[in-house]
Amino acid sequence: ILAPEQEQSKQPGMEYLMNPRPIFDNPNYKGSGKLKDKVAIITGGDSGLGRACAIFFAKEGAKLVIPYYNEHRDAQETKRYIESLGGECILLSGDISDKNFCKCIVNTTLQKFGKIDVLVNNAGFGLFGRFDETKLDTELDMIDLNIKTVHTLTKLFLKDFKKRNSGYILNVASAAAF
Repeated sequence: ILAPEQEQSKQPGMEYLMNPRPIFDNPNYKGSGKLKDKVAIITGGDSGLGRACAIFFAKEGAKLVIPYYNEHRDAQETKRYIESLGGECILLSGDISDKNFCKCIVNTTLQKFGKIDVLVNNAGFGLFGRFDETKLDTELDMIDLNIKTVHTLTKLFLKDFKKRNSGYILNVASAAAF
């Protein structure tokens, strides 16, 4: 069954406002501990594809750090769900296009867990509509979030990666349609 198209007038959207709500978990899937004792940062893990990824990682035993922008209600719901699975989750609210917030994400993760095993660069947004009608500032904001942030977080992650010679980076691309 296909869900009806839904649209929100501002980005990022608030998942809790959607009807029907997106499906983010397969309750029949039982984790096998593949990520036990691993630490993962999942940007935008509060909702959408990031939430589904966070739930999967939690079921596999990972400890999670979820940076998100301003979707506090969605983030708290995700954290409660992860904790109901027995997982551990830290939420960090801020603008990941700000390199100081990126430093805070990495430093907080290292202070709390002592390492970073996986970085999932998921946060981002796409542009929809006619290219010639899209505002330049909106396009530049998209570049900051979708490209510069990935670069900044990856560089910061690699410092810890080099110390331990271990880690994984997953990049999720945002779609743009014109």
